[in-house]
Amino acid sequence: MFNKKTKVQKAFKIIAKFIDKANISDQEKKRLKGLLSNVEIYSGAGQ
Repeated sequence: MFNKKTKVQKAFKIIAKFIDKANISDQEKKRLKGLLSNVEIYSGAGQ
C-alpha cells in the first residue's frame, strides 16, 4: 500500500511540473494547482 501511495504522490508532482511549464496565464496555473491539490487530498495521497 505504501508503494502505491508514493507512486501516486510522484505522479501528482509530475503533473504539477507540467502545469508550471504550460503556456497559460498565472491565474490559470493557480486554479489548476488548486484543483490538483483538492484531488490529491481527496484521493488520500496528499498526507
